[in-house]
Amino acid sequence: MKSISNNFYVGPHAYLNTGWNRLEFAVLLLDCASVGSALDSSCWAFTGARAARGLSLPRALGCNALIHVLLQGMGGTLELLSYVLLFQLLNTLVWSILAKELVAHKLHRCSGPGADYPNGKALCSGAYVSLPPRKAAEGHHEALLLPRSWHPPLLHLDCVFTSCMAMLSCSALHWVCILKDCMDSTSQNVGPREDAN
Repeated sequence: MKSISNNFYVGPHAYLNTGWNRLEFAVLLLDCASVGSALDSSCWAFTGARAARGLSLPRALGCNALIHVLLQGMGGTLELLSYVLLFQLLNTLVWSILAKELVAHKLHRCSGPGADYPNGKALCSGAYVSLPPRKAAEGHHEALLLPRSWHPPLLHLDCVFTSCMAMLSCSALHWVCILKDCMDSTSQNVGPREDAN
């Protein structure tokens, strides 16, 4: 009756405008789905819907005015929190685009020695011999022959998506590696130099 008199979805007093009524409607849909379990009791979806009918407990608690006010307040807080998260995502996107335009393709480096500054991508080819320092100290002469490649660091700023991932990592206080790579960057296809910026 409430949904018929106030409209169901559209309008300022619509039935689905409050979170409380949305929860009630979802429980009602689950109850209707559980009726189908009488038709086909072997269907796992119907048995899951029957188990979810326990959500009607919050509706029973809604008779208490204090709990109703508390739940309404929590709903309002979640709405404000969604605005903060939206602002954070927009802020991350703007800084990611700016970082991409400033440092794109300048964080690349060679995987092995021999292409250090002022050299760069042109000398980063072929292979190099890697002898771990611990093995060299022990007198071993087994070495590894590894290929050289010109590659970006794990968190790079070459495209908007990876730049967004790097900015989100910075907002989670994992910014030291990105800061060091940006400080050492020189120009595109040139190896990094310590504290170049």
